[in-house]
Amino acid sequence: MGCVVELRKYVDGQSGELIAKTEKLLPDYFDPDNGYKMMARTKNIRIFPNIVFPEELDRIDMGHLLYLSRYMWANTGVLGKVTNRQFRPFGDEELIECVGFKNNRRGKEWLKKMTKLSMLRSIDINMPDGSTERQWYLNPLYFCPMFITRQAYLIWHDQIDKFMPDYVKKIFRHDSVRYDSSRYDSLRDNSLRGQ
Repeated sequence: MGCVVELRKYVDGQSGELIAKTEKLLPDYFDPDNGYKMMARTKNIRIFPNIVFPEELDRIDMGHLLYLSRYMWANTGVLGKVTNRQFRPFGDEELIECVGFKNNRRGKEWLKKMTKLSMLRSIDINMPDGSTERQWYLNPLYFCPMFITRQAYLIWHDQIDKFMPDYVKKIFRHDSVRYDSSRYDSLRDNSLRGQ
């Protein structure tokens, strides 16, 4: 199948005269050999079959983490919920409640276990009003959004460094995050050549 074009026609309802016509090339989501790329534009989480979960993690814990992955904000890895059209990161209590622990003590023990196993990490963020907000992040090695952001890299670099190319690590570690394609393309090319 060739490319698909979305064609819209605007016709005068009384005369039937064509007023305007627009054409838009649609992304190629269908490949006859591979099939259809379902929900390609929606948020998704990738799990890599060659990355083994820690042995101490039981299936119930994995289920809790998989459930939490639904609350990951875009590509950030931050866990939270959208309320009143605004994203609110989970603090300890909200995270425990989201997972479904009725007993706060058991929930805190679970958070401690997940932190020890490096499945979750919390970061305390200093807010402009002087308060501190805790944010929880899922380990992208096990529950990966479509992209790893610089922030996620800096939080989890000890876990994911061996899976990242050198040029990406250099870009993320550099203080300036502005994307200058020529500069980063040369970093990537030098990395691929082993320089």
